[in-house]
Amino acid sequence: MKELREKLHKTIDEYGRTDERTVAISQELDKLVCEAQKLIIKKGLSYLEAIEKAKEKLSSDRVGAHKSVNSISKTIKDSISLDEDIDNGEVYNIKTGETIKEL
Repeated sequence: MKELREKLHKTIDEYGRTDERTVAISQELDKLVCEAQKLIIKKGLSYLEAIEKAKEKLSSDRVGAHKSVNSISKTIKDSISLDEDIDNGEVYNIKTGETIKEL
């Protein structure tokens, strides 16, 4: 978890808080913390044990997600930025209304 936090801080420093790379790392860290909290509550694990188990689970989930086209875990390439939105099967720029790509 320490490595992930350091990676997040480095990405924030380099790209800013709203960059999609920063958001993706932040979401990964959130998933890790949430999964660890579930393990602490459900299984009574210590914090360190829960973090390790959560890392293992999320790592195995990630492997499965790479195999699935309809995976919830999107790659950065497939993410949209904060100034984009999706409507009628198209990704468009909110400010200009310009279509960026069709889905």
